[in-house]
Amino acid sequence: MIRMTTRVSRQTMLLALGLLSLIPYAVALQLQDLRAHTVAFQVVFFAAFALYLASPPTPALRAPPPPSPGTKFSSRRGGRGLGEGGEVVLIFAFAILFRAILIFTLPTLSDDMYRYVWDGRVQANGINPYAYPPNADQVSRLRDDAIWPKINRVDAVTVYPAGAELAFAAIWRIWPDNVRAFQVAMAAGDLLAGALLLLLLRALQRPIWLMLIYLWNPLVIFETAHAAHVDGLVLPLLVAAWLARVKGRDAWVGLALGAATALKIYPIILFPILWRRRGSGAWAMPVAFAAALALAYLSFVSQGAGALGYLPNYFRETFNMGAAGLIARGLEVWQGSSEGTAHIANGLLLIVLAVISAIAFIRPAKNGEDAIRRCIWPMAAFTLLTPNLFPWYVLWLVPLVALFVRPGRWGFRLDAWTGWFLFTGLVALAYTFFISWEPILWVPWAEFGPLYALLTLPYLWNTFRRATPEKKRALLVIAKRPTPGQTKTRLCPTLSPEQAAALYECFLRDTLDLARRVPNVARFVLYLPQNETHYFEQLAPDFRLLRQTGNDLGERLDNATTHCLNLGFQQVIVLNSDSPTLPAVHVACAFDCLDHADVVFGPCEDGGYYLIGLTRPQPRLLRDVQMSTPTVLRDTLELARQEKLSVELLPTWYDVDMTENLRQLQEELRGTPRAQARYTRGFFLSK
Repeated sequence: MIRMTTRVSRQTMLLALGLLSLIPYAVALQLQDLRAHTVAFQVVFFAAFALYLASPPTPALRAPPPPSPGTKFSSRRGGRGLGEGGEVVLIFAFAILFRAILIFTLPTLSDDMYRYVWDGRVQANGINPYAYPPNADQVSRLRDDAIWPKINRVDAVTVYPAGAELAFAAIWRIWPDNVRAFQVAMAAGDLLAGALLLLLLRALQRPIWLMLIYLWNPLVIFETAHAAHVDGLVLPLLVAAWLARVKGRDAWVGLALGAATALKIYPIILFPILWRRRGSGAWAMPVAFAAALALAYLSFVSQGAGALGYLPNYFRETFNMGAAGLIARGLEVWQGSSEGTAHIANGLLLIVLAVISAIAFIRPAKNGEDAIRRCIWPMAAFTLLTPNLFPWYVLWLVPLVALFVRPGRWGFRLDAWTGWFLFTGLVALAYTFFISWEPILWVPWAEFGPLYALLTLPYLWNTFRRATPEKKRALLVIAKRPTPGQTKTRLCPTLSPEQAAALYECFLRDTLDLARRVPNVARFVLYLPQNETHYFEQLAPDFRLLRQTGNDLGERLDNATTHCLNLGFQQVIVLNSDSPTLPAVHVACAFDCLDHADVVFGPCEDGGYYLIGLTRPQPRLLRDVQMSTPTVLRDTLELARQEKLSVELLPTWYDVDMTENLRQLQEELRGTPRAQARYTRGFFLSK
């Protein structure tokens, strides 16, 4: 069965899932007091989460369909497909609707926002929020019947950092004494994070559908639009710091991370990971970080150490502990005492964070993407080892998961990223506390159990794989010796014949670099002419060489793939050398697709394909199709249907064959990291 659909049906699927997802949020609006209706809230939340889980993994969202002949493309970069803008609009439109509904609910899952309003009121009256607790006589004149009775910890000064206090004061001045103003502000910040995530996905050349994982996540929606947690303002700053790290803007990384830390303290643990200690980043990032923190605390400096507020006492509390709870309880049984659980957890967390920071210092990230991926280390340590884990503390994991979770046979791959993805929903079980106002014994196991399983499963699987023969994979790069007047002639007269040949050699070198980034594969150059062995030996000394044999392209591809399969390779992928900016992740994903599909294709905008992968010889797919036509992929898919083959499609990309593709390539290069397609980039810089 061919796992594909039309663009119309994909957008229809998004529309249908979005409309269905409105139902649980509408029910939440009817419930209003979610704390008083805890069981009903749990049903509503997990109904929304089930629909949310059904959205991203669908083949329609994972694999854009091939275009019809003559289709005009509006994609600005990398051939991400016709109608992408319509899907982005749908995703954002429903994200706004979900939040708009919950903004009209009474915030009851937490009473933190009432303290936000109180602190804003205190500052509006010229009083430092770190000076007095709400029950102090000095602020008695500010008490009322709407906000004051709902404040928690009335005998403690505020726990919130200076940046958060400045935000509370600003929101209060715009809309005084109104909880809904805070709901609107936090939801708006959350949506801004989604917009920045879209830019980050483009910069990292990730599929655009991944933004849905963040924007439609029920935990994010409930904790910002309903509960109005200040994390809604932290999220855009965090994503902005990641985006700046990818772009190599170290000062902006420091400013964004410093501002996020001023709002919620814990982003500081990402500092060692995101700090680039070479070049200007060695000083620009830490200076900007310190400046952002200092600027936030400047208004409250008169309080000195008092500006820490209730924070030191907060570390003594325990709630919803993960791995730290298991370790601490084991020590309690051993010692025969339950005292010191929070201290044990905090001490363990500090040790682990120190080790992670040391590793980051000794072995810094290779690039921006690697740095962002490594952020999961301290974030996971915090989540698993903090003695106090409220559901909204997990929000910062969601955009990170959206960047790195990967599709698999059962919707998503069974790996650690999927574990964190599921945890962003299961953590809402912590709210079952409100049923009897005490922890329910089975809840931590239901929350953390799937996460623990998926954190350990990859290691167990890798151990098993080391004990069994590894699946042999071959990656073949199609190559021709560049010859002026015979290579890339359709790029002339925009380029001279010599320039066109030189550009193709840059394409070829960049494609070979791409192939080198795909792990655990045997790499071949599938070359022509047959008498140019010496040229390709010098060009790619680390690749095996395989001559193209046959009368036409289809016959040559069939001969090459059949030869490799006969050599014992279980998966063979052939990659063209006309797409120099193609992300290596697409090729790696193609091999993963062959774990459960017979054939995989990488659709091209012109109706062909930039990649084909097979698990057994398929002569009809290659020999019975007329190549170099606008219907190559469509005709091949029809043959696959006749052969009853299972097919996976990768994201659409583009070949650089025509003059308009040349312009598209130049625009693509302007928006990608400098290390991407370095030879092709150098060609344009030298012109």
